Amino acid sequence: MAKKFYVTRGGRDICITQDYNQALLISKNNPNRVQEFGNYHVALKLLMRMVESALQHSEKPKGDYIHLDVSVNNTNGMAEFRVMQGDRYLVSANSLGFCTPNIAEFLAIVEAYKYATHFSLEQTIYCDNIAAVKAFKLEIPMIVPPTLHAANPRITELVEKAYTYLKELPDGFSDRVEFWYKSM
Repeated sequence: MAKKFYVTRGGRDICITQDYNQALLISKNNPNRVQEFGNYHVALKLLMRMVESALQHSEKPKGDYIHLDVSVNNTNGMAEFRVMQGDRYLVSANSLGFCTPNIAEFLAIVEAYKYATHFSLEQTIYCDNIAAVKAFKLEIPMIVPPTLHAANPRITELVEKAYTYLKELPDGFSDRVEFWYKSM
């Protein structure tokens, strides 16, 4: 039996899954919003177009800025991120492995900051995840749960490297990163 992949969107949630019932649940029980594919790469192309469309129609901060696009697959917890300046991709990680949204956003902020610093970009970096922003500003720790560490030890290593990098930066480094209040 061939594998089937379902791409669906419900509100702000966009996902690709092999479970039709989960796709239906995410689409808020609207079968017209669930598209079936026999090929993962074709399904992934549609998912990417949907994400890009959502970004174009979202309420982004006005002006010249850097922002993050982080996604975590609801089925398997696989995370990826893109750092963008306007419509241009700056940095991306296609698969962080099994991860939580908070950790993925935190790692994306660190990579965005590294990129901006390396290329002397002065734009503000916006993130819509308050926990990730506070972790970047060293206000709270980003802790990898033991179950996540057991599933993906690489994530623990990435978080530790990110903190090592942040602790070596001069005072005031965190002023470049702002929480994006989407409701405003």
